Amino acid sequence: MSVFSGPGPVFRWQHNLRVNWSRDQYLAGLAAHYKSGYKDFAAPNIVSGHTTLDAYGGWEPKKGMSVIFGIKNLANVAPPFSNQAALFQSGGWDSRYSSALGRTFYLRATMAF
Repeated sequence: MSVFSGPGPVFRWQHNLRVNWSRDQYLAGLAAHYKSGYKDFAAPNIVSGHTTLDAYGGWEPKKGMSVIFGIKNLANVAPPFSNQAALFQSGGWDSRYSSALGRTFYLRATMAF
């Protein structure tokens, strides 16, 4: 198991896995983000592994124009508890490796000239 040392933990395992699909004018995708657990800044806390999923769908009516709707942290997973003191905030999670925002939505429109 990884240990918090120096500026932060060195994760034993982390990955991002993405699957994208498109057909004609439509597109969609799913992304999984994982970070393994580690022994925290102050014993005896163990920070658990953390997985989040993101999803998006979109429409490209013509070349250079698109509208994308997405959801980050699809399952609304809370960040694992951490008692780190390396950052000015210590709200119970390490904001360098996880987000306390929970499920968030976004809409993006682009047009290339």
